[in-house]
Amino acid sequence: MTDELNLAQATVKYPCWLVNCWFEHPIVLDWSATRTVNLRESTFPGLEANDARIEGHLGLHGCRAQNIDLARARITGQLGLSSAHLTNPGGSALNADGLTVEGDMYCQEGFRAEGEIGLLGARITGQLDLSSAHLTNPGGSALNADGLTVEGDMYCREGFKAAGEIRLPGARITSQLDLSSAHLTNPGGSALNADGLTVEGDMYCQEGFRAEGEIGLLGARITGQLGFSSAHLTNPGGSALRCGEAEAGSLWLTEGFATKGSVDLNSMRVGTLFDSPASWPTELYLNELVYDDLEPDLPAKKRLRWLRRGGDEYLAQPYEQLAAYYRRQGHDEEARRVLLAKQRHHRRSRPLYARFWGYALDGLVGYGYRPGRGALWMLALWLLGSVYFAMNRPMPIKAGEHPHYQPVLYAADVLLPIINLGQESAFKHQGLAQWVAATMIVLGWLFATAVIASITRVLTRS
Repeated sequence: MTDELNLAQATVKYPCWLVNCWFEHPIVLDWSATRTVNLRESTFPGLEANDARIEGHLGLHGCRAQNIDLARARITGQLGLSSAHLTNPGGSALNADGLTVEGDMYCQEGFRAEGEIGLLGARITGQLDLSSAHLTNPGGSALNADGLTVEGDMYCREGFKAAGEIRLPGARITSQLDLSSAHLTNPGGSALNADGLTVEGDMYCQEGFRAEGEIGLLGARITGQLGFSSAHLTNPGGSALRCGEAEAGSLWLTEGFATKGSVDLNSMRVGTLFDSPASWPTELYLNELVYDDLEPDLPAKKRLRWLRRGGDEYLAQPYEQLAAYYRRQGHDEEARRVLLAKQRHHRRSRPLYARFWGYALDGLVGYGYRPGRGALWMLALWLLGSVYFAMNRPMPIKAGEHPHYQPVLYAADVLLPIINLGQESAFKHQGLAQWVAATMIVLGWLFATAVIASITRVLTRS
């Protein structure tokens, strides 16, 4: 046992092995050590190594300390903290802001920290492994890693737990970020703040991942898969998952994905969105969400229920995006069903006087998306008009210079725009029959326009 180990301004030419030691005062490494420093299984109040340069490994596996200061230090080998216990509740347990590790950093195999782990602006050229670590700093940041760069994988899996906020805003992971089976706890606050995060690979929050508090990925960019399959997210009365303006190669919300709180995918861009009706959140916001593909390929009737999870507010883009998806799949009828639902939703948002015209268009021609309905109305009007004009014969405009009167042809001549069968121009009605003829002319134009527009849309897409 020693009162103090002071290596200030020291140069260690050979590896320094201090295994299973106990120090009553902080260890100071604030100049340079040119070889490995190993404090495995040692106990000390603190380690001050800010601005230090260690050209080799720094081994702190299994150590016991109040706090460790590695701010702006540079380690050319590995940094090992596996099984270490750091205890500084409400303060800094590990200050590694600005740290550079030209290798791997291990904080796994039962690593425990009571207090904040700081990695602001740190750079790890290998992997950062926090698997099975337990971080505790309730009401504060359990891991504060804004601007962190990991030029490899980052693992927070296999029983990783954090009580307090995990902060990764603006961080960059050049491979995968794996939080599978992790449990993050910060009720009423942010469990994971990864706004602006870049992951040049996959990000996994699945296989039993749990979060109490908000998961924030605003503006994040995940080039591969963003997976939340089987994840349980809890933030009642708030946002459980917020991915506004984020990008991902694919998004997985399947296989038991469940939330208590809303899921916000507004303005997100996704290559393929994987989901399932059983996993759809009660509150799901999809405005300006852009996707190339949906899996599974569900019928429009089910996908419309998916869109309505966002509430009663009318928003056109989710309908247009879903219709465009069905068109790309060659499902024109499903696309028309979506656009018809869009018009009906829009109608509910309009003033009462404007809704009457909407109801009329819907009932007559389905806002133009049901051309068959318009054709049936024209056929019905033609038959009724033929009967009516057979019972109410018109007067010839020029006596002795008119064709033989045919009620069926006369009704068709009145009803069909542009087409001239020589009946309407040769005869005229008076009184009620004149109003009936005028009504048929107006309805004929309406139905014919809707049918022609629908046929034109089909021919244009084909």
